Amino acid sequence: MPLKVAYKKLRLLVDLGCIFVGHGLSKDFRTISANAFTWTRTTLTSDIFVPPDQVLDTVSIYSMPGSRRKLSLRFLSWYILKKDIQTSTHDSIEDARYALLLYRKFLEYESAGTFDDVMEDVFNEGHKIVSTCVPVYRKVNRLTRRASRLHKTVRPLRHPQPSTHRP
Repeated sequence: MPLKVAYKKLRLLVDLGCIFVGHGLSKDFRTISANAFTWTRTTLTSDIFVPPDQVLDTVSIYSMPGSRRKLSLRFLSWYILKKDIQTSTHDSIEDARYALLLYRKFLEYESAGTFDDVMEDVFNEGHKIVSTCVPVYRKVNRLTRRASRLHKTVRPLRHPQPSTHRP
């Protein structure tokens, strides 16, 4: 589909008041807005703006107040939905499907009054995973840097060249 056609379809959906559900949509819409241009009589102008009340972003929904930490779609799907996604390649349809499932799960938790407890569990699990992985990563990183420094300081052995000088 040509880019111009895609922009026009998106513009129509926005104008119709459609609700967009996804993970990390603010970045997606920023990218689209930066690249979406339409011709007016003599100038090229950007015309796509998605009102915040038409966006349900699971990055924002599954966040803790006061925390700058953002949870990945892959982690949320693994922990909340018990599904492994994004295992081989990026699939935007898979991402959209699991973002919608996460939103539905949010509604389920909200109606049961358990969302805050679930979020506490999610962040605790994430903290456990990061605290067990990061030290190993740091150790590997430290060893790699040390090996790199050694490689720079150790000069390769030079094999003696056959002498061309004859006595």
